[in-house]
Amino acid sequence: MRLLDRKARRDLWHLRGPVLAIALVVACGIASWVALRSMYHHLRAAQATYYRAYRFGDAFVQVRRAPAEAARALAALPGVAAVETRAVGQVVLDVPGLAEPATVRLVGLPTDRALTLNRLAVRRGRLLAAGASDEALLSEGFAEANGLVVGDSVGAVLGGRWRSLRVVGIALTPEAVYEIRPGDLFPDNRRYGTLWTDAATAEAAFGLAGAWNDASLALAPGASEPAVLAAVDRLLARYGTAGAYGRSRHVSHRFLSDEIEENRTYSRLLPAVFLGVAAFLLHLVLGRLVASQREQLGMLKAYGASDATLIRHVAWLAAVPALLGAALGVGFGIWAAYGFAGIYAEFFRFPGIAFAPRYGVVATAVLVTLPAAAAGGLAALRRVARLAPAEAMRPEPPTRFAHARLERWLTAPFGAVGRMTVRGLLRRPLRAAAATLGMALGVSLVVVGTFTYEAIGWMRRVQFTLAMRDDIAVQFESPQGEAVLAEMRRLPGVLAAEPVRAVAARLLHDGRVRDAAVMVPAPEPALRRAVDRRGRVLPAPTSGALVSRWIVDALALRQGDTLRAALLVGRRDTVSLRVAETVDDLIGAGVWVADAEYRALLGGDLVTGVALRVDPAARGAIYARLKRLPDVQSVAVRGATLENFDGLVERSFGVTLLMLGAFAGALMLGVVYNTVRLALAERGRELASLRVLGFTHPEVARILLGEQAVLATAALPVGIGLGALMAWGLVQAASREAFRLPFVLGWPTMSRAAMLLLGTFLAAAILAWVRLGRLDLVAVLKTRE
Repeated sequence: MRLLDRKARRDLWHLRGPVLAIALVVACGIASWVALRSMYHHLRAAQATYYRAYRFGDAFVQVRRAPAEAARALAALPGVAAVETRAVGQVVLDVPGLAEPATVRLVGLPTDRALTLNRLAVRRGRLLAAGASDEALLSEGFAEANGLVVGDSVGAVLGGRWRSLRVVGIALTPEAVYEIRPGDLFPDNRRYGTLWTDAATAEAAFGLAGAWNDASLALAPGASEPAVLAAVDRLLARYGTAGAYGRSRHVSHRFLSDEIEENRTYSRLLPAVFLGVAAFLLHLVLGRLVASQREQLGMLKAYGASDATLIRHVAWLAAVPALLGAALGVGFGIWAAYGFAGIYAEFFRFPGIAFAPRYGVVATAVLVTLPAAAAGGLAALRRVARLAPAEAMRPEPPTRFAHARLERWLTAPFGAVGRMTVRGLLRRPLRAAAATLGMALGVSLVVVGTFTYEAIGWMRRVQFTLAMRDDIAVQFESPQGEAVLAEMRRLPGVLAAEPVRAVAARLLHDGRVRDAAVMVPAPEPALRRAVDRRGRVLPAPTSGALVSRWIVDALALRQGDTLRAALLVGRRDTVSLRVAETVDDLIGAGVWVADAEYRALLGGDLVTGVALRVDPAARGAIYARLKRLPDVQSVAVRGATLENFDGLVERSFGVTLLMLGAFAGALMLGVVYNTVRLALAERGRELASLRVLGFTHPEVARILLGEQAVLATAALPVGIGLGALMAWGLVQAASREAFRLPFVLGWPTMSRAAMLLLGTFLAAAILAWVRLGRLDLVAVLKTRE
């Protein structure tokens, strides 16, 4: 065994290049497993712990106005364990140091009792004092983004009167783990957050004295959610509700749960790709090693070495690169997991739940490398077990190749060097196909990563160049008459104003429910336009409704079907709309109707917002005026939204793209280098013989590298095709109500994949060129027994 141990160390040193390349591929697979699986467990555990500790509601409902007696009736319903009612709405906030108006979700907080549901985690400061109408709490993300601390003051128009509120605490709530303004693509903590005031102040701000408009419910163990939701709807129908919904449809919960599920999916897919390629590379290297050492292994058998002893020896050679890669992958994976945790902390807010590596994930990472090593070394181990000592100690007979008609036809157009290259590929077709697939998988990873970046860029163009052409978008608390449009045009610095007609509605069809906006496209829109995923401006419908494909699929609608729309503002009536056409859009989920139908819905020509184009020099004055206007619910500044969008994309998708590029490069380099190295080891004597016969160094290199160039060329379209399929799957998996990724596969994506493949091929070619220059030309003149 000491002799075999010494031999193993020498073999590993001799094969240090291939071993390190295989270890690098294994490390990428293990790192992706550790990082993504750790994030899956971290987010899932944080979600469960947070929801349980702070009693996140199981069901939710909004109404126009309900009395206190309705809350007691809710609590008495079968299956309802607890109820929390409050006054909730959006207001514009004046934040010190922020030029633009901020928007906050104002929530009334009882000061005479503890919250039953959706409890607050006070991070700094304290809760509101009883009867203190000038005190407020802020959500942590909003406060940190604006540099607000306990003791600062903010201002808002509440109930038609300007109020200054003193910040007494910074808090978190389980209903805003993912805090995003309705209609936005990504969170903007600087301009959107949550503000809590005492219940009386919130009720006065929204005209709900002694009443409420928002309720959260906890269900009793074993209660049927559909039955409870149906009972809630029947009870609150008279108060203008559009329907209760479960936790699965809560915006914050849905975003968080989708992210958890994506981490679980990718933690299975990426490691399988890398470990599969690593097994293939191990198969090549160990197969060549056993073939080249068959005489020595046969001699060891002849001197009494058992099959088990030699199998353990070869198995150890397979385990070393796998275990080395696992060690590297675990270290890098833990480092990447901490990085991902930092990125997620910008999006998902948990109270004091820090990331910590999980030993189970690390142990599993080490264990999953062993099946990969076993699969890669299986053929070599079987060959060792079948070696007969007498036969193995004789030189292996040369392989006989038949000159097939296909080979003669394919090699006819080439010279001597070209014919050698083609024959080398045709005589090992399975190995060539496997090497091509390995390189293609690397190309596909680059395609998927770059595609994501390109798809986000297309969404940016559609949303901020084609659809949103205004500078400022103002949304009102309730629909307003045409007079408000003239008032907005009179603001100093306003160059153009365009009405926005969009009301929130709950759509119902065949037992399915979805929330959406019912909108009216302007006849000749200049500032706000409805566009589809191809950037085509949607014309105003003359009859019926244009329905987003997301809603059509979610509600199982077909052209000509009738859906019911329960308005969430104004009279909150339920009306019927006929599906005239499906719109394949990217952002949000909406229904576009004709102007006459819109007027019938709201009982008049009312506007819900105004899109403004303003003089840049007058922005400050306009911002200050908008902060103090009554009935203004939200203000969105296009430039600020675009800046936040670009920053989040750069920080989150940029890191992901960089890691995918590094992993893909490692995968391609491992495959290209090992196939070149193996070809050189197998044909080193032949290539040296050609040098002796008069072939030049470049000509010999063309024979060796020509085969790899053909494989790399074939891998590029295959990899692009695989990447396109994976990108299509990503489009389907990542499609959400807030946005849908477009399937955009352009030249930038394909050129990046080609450049990375070319770079890895050149790196391997340089190494092969150097080794070809060191061939021992004297050794080939000696006779081999």
